[in-house]
Amino acid sequence: MEGIKYLTDENGKRVAIQIDLYKHKKFIHEYLEFIEDKNDILDTRFEETISFEEVLLKFENIHRENV
Repeated sequence: MEGIKYLTDENGKRVAIQIDLYKHKKFIHEYLEFIEDKNDILDTRFEETISFEEVLLKFENIHRENV
C-alpha cells in the first residue's frame, strides 16, 4: 500500500509501521476515534446500571415537572 512502510527486525519480522499522515489522514482520524470510543465503552463496564423501566420512570417524572 502506498504511503505505508514496515520496519522489520533482523529476522524480517514486522515490528513497527510508518504511515504517511498526509495520504492516510482520514483513516488515522477514524482509527483514533474508534480507539477513543472503545476506551469510553470500557470505562463504563463497572458503572451501575438501571433497567429500561427505571429510565422511563425518571424521564416521565422529569418531563411532568417541566410541563
